[in-house]
Amino acid sequence: MRNAWQQLNNKITSCEHCENIVETRNKPVHGSGNYDAKIIIVGLAPGKDGADLTGIPFTRDPSGELLEQMLSAAGLSRNQDVFITNLVKCNPKDALSRNRTPSKEEIKNCLPYLKREIECLNPRIVVTLGKCPTEALLGVRIDNMTDYHGKRTQERGLFIFPFIHPGYVIRGAYDRKKYLEEFKIVGDIFRDLIRQESRLSRLDILLILMKNSTYGGLKGIIRGKTRLQKLLFLVQQELRRKGYKAKYAFRPYLYGPYSRELYTDIEWLRMNGLVDVRNDFDERAGITTDFIITDSGKERLSNLDFNVHKQIEEIAVDVVEEHEHMSTGQLVNQVHKQFGEYDLTQREKSKKHLDFRLDDFMNKESRSSYDKTLRSGKEI
Repeated sequence: MRNAWQQLNNKITSCEHCENIVETRNKPVHGSGNYDAKIIIVGLAPGKDGADLTGIPFTRDPSGELLEQMLSAAGLSRNQDVFITNLVKCNPKDALSRNRTPSKEEIKNCLPYLKREIECLNPRIVVTLGKCPTEALLGVRIDNMTDYHGKRTQERGLFIFPFIHPGYVIRGAYDRKKYLEEFKIVGDIFRDLIRQESRLSRLDILLILMKNSTYGGLKGIIRGKTRLQKLLFLVQQELRRKGYKAKYAFRPYLYGPYSRELYTDIEWLRMNGLVDVRNDFDERAGITTDFIITDSGKERLSNLDFNVHKQIEEIAVDVVEEHEHMSTGQLVNQVHKQFGEYDLTQREKSKKHLDFRLDDFMNKESRSSYDKTLRSGKEI
């Protein structure tokens, strides 16, 4: 992803699509901030006395100063919580070298860069500052920006907050105190989203795994306790590898892929009607257990915020697709070979070694040696 950002930023800084702007700009300005931020703030264009000189959006001008106050009022950090960019990446100047509104053609040329920034960032909240950015991202024609100001919309887990541009407030056309107070909602929604993600539990991970599993051509089913263990373990390992840190996402299942503790979670899901557990007879495997997500389980997942569990769903799909052609025996062998640190054979050897030492301790001669060591104060 870092390479994707670097490539995008290079394209922006070398762009020469708009001849009029190229002649008068100081420098193109790509987005700036935390590339892992959940909030993206989209302004109109770099100001001639600010970002056009500094190369950083909303800096060294009154609009940038007001934006800093907005973030502070909402309890947000510019460096950690937000990514700031503009609809148009270069400063558009009029014949007298003053800031002007970008033309439709200039907006059209730059819009793919903004969409790519949003795609790379994958934010949860988009704040549009002003009429043009709001029109571009909502796909609407706006006659009066006050009709949209502060009224959020939501599309597939993405919150879009249109706000009047800070420049409009600076000119005295909108009350500054009211404006700062209204912007606090962005921070409130942001913190609520963080709380939602921290509450996403291991139970939801189980449901997501079952929902995306297939057996006998039927979706939403996993056949066999062992297969369930191994697939869940692989999903959790991949989530950990990718840095997933939701607070309640992982139950400390002992022995990794050999865990039996997850069945208490399965039982809770069954008692609450989210999972159906059925015993069946297979001629080759004997009595088997099918774990099936119910309509209530699917409804629970549909009520989760999409972006909260998007990463889990993608990983679950990949794990299932990669291993669905394997028999349970083949899956077991691959997991145990890949994760040798969980090798129960070695655990059993260690246990037997410990038992031997304990048996040996009961021997009178060994006990005498132990007593001498203990009295000497040496480390055992």
